[in-house]
Amino acid sequence: MGVDMKVKAIYDSEIGNITRSEKNWKDVLKVAGQLYRYEFDNIVMVTAQRPPEKSTLMADYDTWKKVGRYVKRGAKGCAIFPSRALNPRMRYIFDISDTGGKNVKLTWDLEGENLKDYVSAKGMTPQETADEDRMVTQAEYGAEIEAETTEKDPSEL
Repeated sequence: MGVDMKVKAIYDSEIGNITRSEKNWKDVLKVAGQLYRYEFDNIVMVTAQRPPEKSTLMADYDTWKKVGRYVKRGAKGCAIFPSRALNPRMRYIFDISDTGGKNVKLTWDLEGENLKDYVSAKGMTPQETADEDRMVTQAEYGAEIEAETTEKDPSEL
């Protein structure tokens, strides 16, 4: 059996597995949140080959090399298909824990300078931004409560 067929078998098995329990589905969603740049099929492949808590920041060998990191000898990558439309061949991606090299920040957060840039781009003060976020949250909460408490007319069903 070829490598592509083995990968397809892993995918088919995992698709059935993730829909069997709420925990499995939450694990897939956790990985999807961490690896948001990957297509859903590849998220499924990662969860089939690596525990969700060990799938934090993943990239292929060439990408790690570009950011000054190297993949450690003996590291096990996850087989994925980066883009079936553009390049339908399998590649391996590795978690940052499987790499070594420069200790640089590779992710972003909305704090410090990033927060200041975001607020100034919106043309708001930090207090206005906090007020806007609070209003949106309250509006969403109010809509949820209203939807839960409103009874539908039986003739509408």
